[in-house]
Amino acid sequence: MEMQLNAVHASFPEVPVAAHELTHPICWPARPAPAIHRFTFWGRGTALLGTILGNRILTILTFGLYYFWGRAKVRRYLWEQVELDGDLVAFHGTGGELLLGWLKIRGVLLPLTIVYLLMRVTKERDAALVVSLLIVLIMAVLRPFALSGGRRYLLSRTSWRSIRFSYRGSTLRFAALYYGGILLCLLTLGFYIPFFLSSTYSYLTRHSYYGSLRLGYDGKGRDLLGAYAKAFFLGFVTLGVSWFFFAAERIRYCIGHTTVGSLRLASTMSGGKLFRLTVWNILLWIVTLGFATPWIVVRSLRYQLENTVLHGDLAAALLEVQQQKRRAGAMADELADIADMDLGLGF
Repeated sequence: MEMQLNAVHASFPEVPVAAHELTHPICWPARPAPAIHRFTFWGRGTALLGTILGNRILTILTFGLYYFWGRAKVRRYLWEQVELDGDLVAFHGTGGELLLGWLKIRGVLLPLTIVYLLMRVTKERDAALVVSLLIVLIMAVLRPFALSGGRRYLLSRTSWRSIRFSYRGSTLRFAALYYGGILLCLLTLGFYIPFFLSSTYSYLTRHSYYGSLRLGYDGKGRDLLGAYAKAFFLGFVTLGVSWFFFAAERIRYCIGHTTVGSLRLASTMSGGKLFRLTVWNILLWIVTLGFATPWIVVRSLRYQLENTVLHGDLAAALLEVQQQKRRAGAMADELADIADMDLGLGF
């Protein structure tokens, strides 16, 4: 029997085995972890204060004319303190553009303003009140135009690595979306608000570009409905503190569902930290009689930016970007300023 087995074994040729297969374990190539790119804000309250004080002195000396160049200078300072992947953001707007936009807005509101002043002089208080309410109503109606047009101007004047941003949405379509959303919010006693916030953010984001790279948004308003309802019902018990947690969750959700080509944004903002930041900012403003405003602005921007990250292969994404400049005027941006609307950095 043993001889037969040996004969069968001998009938099969020996297959040579590579030496490295015997001495080295099998290693599968590991998938590279997705790159994380963080924003940094280098601004300082003292530097911003110096800029603001200098602007106010020059504004007084020029009888208010320098105000627009001062606004452009403050924006330029704030934009250029934002760093991503070793490069700073830049702002290219000018005071002349802001002045021209302001003149256009004042041209629209000038007749009502003159009527209001005449009513005040003649002590027609009831008529003056009606005219002032009409001006407020007009400003409210023009709000979506300020949001859309202001974003168009700010993005067109913002660049990173010499590539300009742009906004290409239709102001009329956004206004229709905005007015329709406000109506639905009223009809649903406010419970359409999460859908309204998501839809307006979606339109503004999906029509924004970095060069030829389009931004995207894949969030849904219904995903925020639970958090909104929770904040609504707990708002009475928590004296409104629950709304800070909803605000943080909404920001995390919206930013987390925002893409820039193949890249995706994310936010680590928390309701507790947002609440503490807001309380401290209010206390600082009250105690210093507004003198601490530059530090409040810097603290707020730093918290927002340093809690935002960008995931993905940034170098590969930038290879596809081409410069695409768009023209945009500052009229809507000045309308937002007159209405005291904060458009932030325009992103």
